[in-house]
Amino acid sequence: MLSMIDQAVTQAQFSAFPADISARLLSAADTDITQWSDQLLAGWEAGDNEAISRARHALKGLCGNFGASQLLEMAVSDLSLPEHRQQFRSLREATLHAIRIVALGITIPSAQ
Repeated sequence: MLSMIDQAVTQAQFSAFPADISARLLSAADTDITQWSDQLLAGWEAGDNEAISRARHALKGLCGNFGASQLLEMAVSDLSLPEHRQQFRSLREATLHAIRIVALGITIPSAQ
């Protein structure tokens, strides 16, 4: 699960700030990734290449902030098929979950 992001990069994003600011940053990251992902998917569904391009550009920066290379790779791929869009949604949720875990400092046992 945590392999969805670069944990060191993500931790660096949040550890430099007091807890209240980190919480606001986490909320903003969650909102931004969700909104731009939704706009990307809506662009694919509408065949709106401009919307797709804007959303991809925004996601490139957001994903870079957390080392979320898997999500970025899928964002720049062909999402024209409904099953690909659903895979993207699932990956987005897993990525956001990993970001939350690292940002909040939650320790989870590793699978053995």
